[in-house]
Amino acid sequence: MNNDTNVNSVDNVMNGDNNEENKEENKNDNKEENKNDNNNLISIENMIICKDNDENKNDKKEEDNKEDDDNGKGFFIFGRHKSKKEKREKEEKREKEKREKEEKKERERKEKEEKKERERKEKEEKKEREKKEKEEKKERERKEKEEKKEREKKEREKKEKKEKKEKEEKEEKKESKFSIFSMEPEEKENFYSKESDDVFNKKHDEYKKQFSLFGSKAKSKGKNGEYKRQQTNKFKLMKIKQKMFFGDEEEQKDQTVTKDFNIQALRSVSRWSIGKNTTECSILAGYFKLIDNAKHYIYIENQFFITKSFSEDERKNSGLKLDKLVQNEIGLHIRSRIERAYEEKSNFKVFICIPLLPGFSGTPGESSTMDGVLKHHFQSIAHNKGMSLLEQLRKKLGDDLDKYIYFFSLRNHGKIKGVPVTELIYIHSKLLIVDDEKVLMGSANINDRSMTGSRDSEFAVIMEEQSKINSMMDNKEYMASDYAKSLRKQLMSEHMGFNIDDKILDDPLNPELWDAMRSRAKSNAGIYRDVFDCFPDNKFKTFKDLSKRKIIKTDEDKEELKRLYESRIHEIQGHIVEYPTDFLENEELNIDFFSKENLIPEKNFT
Repeated sequence: MNNDTNVNSVDNVMNGDNNEENKEENKNDNKEENKNDNNNLISIENMIICKDNDENKNDKKEEDNKEDDDNGKGFFIFGRHKSKKEKREKEEKREKEKREKEEKKERERKEKEEKKERERKEKEEKKEREKKEKEEKKERERKEKEEKKEREKKEREKKEKKEKKEKEEKEEKKESKFSIFSMEPEEKENFYSKESDDVFNKKHDEYKKQFSLFGSKAKSKGKNGEYKRQQTNKFKLMKIKQKMFFGDEEEQKDQTVTKDFNIQALRSVSRWSIGKNTTECSILAGYFKLIDNAKHYIYIENQFFITKSFSEDERKNSGLKLDKLVQNEIGLHIRSRIERAYEEKSNFKVFICIPLLPGFSGTPGESSTMDGVLKHHFQSIAHNKGMSLLEQLRKKLGDDLDKYIYFFSLRNHGKIKGVPVTELIYIHSKLLIVDDEKVLMGSANINDRSMTGSRDSEFAVIMEEQSKINSMMDNKEYMASDYAKSLRKQLMSEHMGFNIDDKILDDPLNPELWDAMRSRAKSNAGIYRDVFDCFPDNKFKTFKDLSKRKIIKTDEDKEELKRLYESRIHEIQGHIVEYPTDFLENEELNIDFFSKENLIPEKNFT
């Protein structure tokens, strides 16, 4: 009731209802009602205030919405409440703006600090870089100074060495007009000794330095049964006339060509071969001398290549269990000469031509003799725990190795009863050509049997032509021996498929010749591999690989072989093929324990 009355009173106030008709009738009632209204207004205000206090504890926003809904017409009554809401909203707005300003200031402060930190770090990094660059510059300057000093030192040493060498050569020429090697008189007399071949192996280096080619004192048995000292005939350097006749000697004397040569006789002999208690290894010494003194190139053709490429000190320092059987150090001298050329950055080449396989019956893995010789071949050339010739050179030269030395072999092809066949060309020569000047040839193989003097007896000669011809060496004018040069050109033209008059053969250091030799050898080996699947070849790493090679059995196989042969064989140039240094590299080649070859010392295979 009171609530309805309150609503009516509020309506009267808002609408300002002052009708005259109602004034009289309601005059008394209004007085009483005004009293009640005043009391009711006070009660309503109290109620509103209490209600505000209660709902402020929960949610002011919900109270405002609710009060507006319940009393939509109470604008003046709730004006106080509305002003509080606006005040709160303004305070919240101001609080929000304040927080935003503080956050903005905080962000700006952080950005400034980060910027300062970045600038500080950049300055420190810049200082560090500048410091590092200064240190690197100092280090470079120091290294450049050291390198300059080292170069100057090497140049001085090289100059002194050159002057010393020229001086020695002049002295050699004074001592003997026709001498190839320089030897003191005492050395000539003291070469031969009574020492056995066992002592020879221990004093190998001493023999290399003290070799001589001029005879010795030896014992011979006289008529009375006593041994007497006698002076043997001395080998002497001879000036000879080489005569080459064209046709019948009597009829063509007017066409005789005469050339002057220096000839040095060399031997490998010992007590068993010449009946004297001496050991001579002058062939080995001749190889050492020619290899060490070579200025431009070394060309070798030999039936074998069994040698060691490391000194005794290197063997001990390596800590490896290496084969001690091989004693001759031809490989070590070749290695030393190539390393010297590499250090001097000079153009120097070594050509080595050997057979694809040793000349023994059977195939690898089936013949103990073959396996025994192959073992020492590969240990000398390519696979010996890092101590073979190529392995040692690769340690120092790296990829430049291919610029200095190359092993190659020879192979041929043809038809038997219309079926294509191939076979290796067996190299039986024992030849060394140096600088188109000197030639060493004879019966000695590159192995201990031929070289130490205490085993097989061998004979060889060194030839040096006196007259010289105009030639080219390393793209420069050069005075060469006609005999040595023509012999080299003839061999290279035959092996590589060139015409002997091709200009590419004139200069042995011509890079085009070196590249042509290597490319033709590789190409030819690839063609033989594709057509015949022949061995030895680098594709066969094991005996198992070797057992899987293609065998011609049926007529279909023969027809396929003929087709391949006719399509590819015209691509072959010359007889040269690359020597397969990786053939059976994953196998241990040893003499079969139960074979008859195992009954003799392994030394016989070296």
